[in-house]
This record gives sequence, structure tokens and C-alpha cells, in this order.
Amino acid sequence: MPAPTPLVEFTSGILAQALTVRRCWEHPSRGAVAARDLERYYTVLRRELRAARLSEGEAGALCEVLQGALLDAGSAWVLPVEIEDTLPDGLAARWEIDGPALVARLRAMPGSGLLAIVDAVERWWALPDDERTPLPASLRRVGLVPDADAEW
Repeated sequence: MPAPTPLVEFTSGILAQALTVRRCWEHPSRGAVAARDLERYYTVLRRELRAARLSEGEAGALCEVLQGALLDAGSAWVLPVEIEDTLPDGLAARWEIDGPALVARLRAMPGSGLLAIVDAVERWWALPDDERTPLPASLRRVGLVPDADAEW
């Protein structure tokens, strides 16, 4: 017998309140609102990631710098600082990128763009080791480098 599907409940706290005030006739339950909102959120992430237009080198550099980093909605803004801090250590040369230009592009991005990058890097690191190579294909798979056939 298969294990029961885990149920996510929003019964208290700020998420429950946010979901409650967003209920409507079409989405009468918190669960329905959460599903709708997650669809919206993932659509925004996908569009922002495509708009970022990262090169393979830039995406690789971001994966290197963010390995093990724990960035959330409140801290994703530090992404340009994280990249800038690693430039003296040869990050740009290792990945054959223009480091200051990448930092400038990241600083100009909206928060949603930075969150999209963080999300994609987390998904890249979550891949099994053997699926992170070859690098160009795995970067495309998670959307860090544009690919019309990305699985997400």
C-alpha cells in the first residue's frame, strides 16, 4: 500500500492570514488559494529567469558562489554582494566572465529576478551528482541558461 500523500495545512500565522484574505468564490479554501498562488509564483520565477539571460559561465559562477548558501525572500538581495566578494579570488577568470558586469546586472534586477536565480541554483545543487554533468545541459535543465525544453 502506498504511503499517504502528505497534507500541508495553513492553520495559523502569517501564511494562513495571507491565504485567508485571498479566498474568493473560485478559490474558496486556503489550499486552493495556495495552489493558485504557487502557480503564479512559479510563473514569475520562470519569466524572471529567462529575462536574466545568463551565460553558461555566469550560471556556473553563481552555482559556485551559492553552494550551501541559505538565501530567502528577505536575503536574496545579497546575491550581487556575494558575487562581488568572490571576484578578488579569481571567480571571473575561472568562469571566463566579466565579473563587474554580472554584479551590475544583478544589482539592477528586481528582487523577483534574484529569487528566481536563487531558486534555480538550489534546484541545480539538489540534482544528483551524476546529473550535474555535463554542466551546460544541467544548467539548461534547471533554467539557469535558457532552454525551451527545460523540465520545470
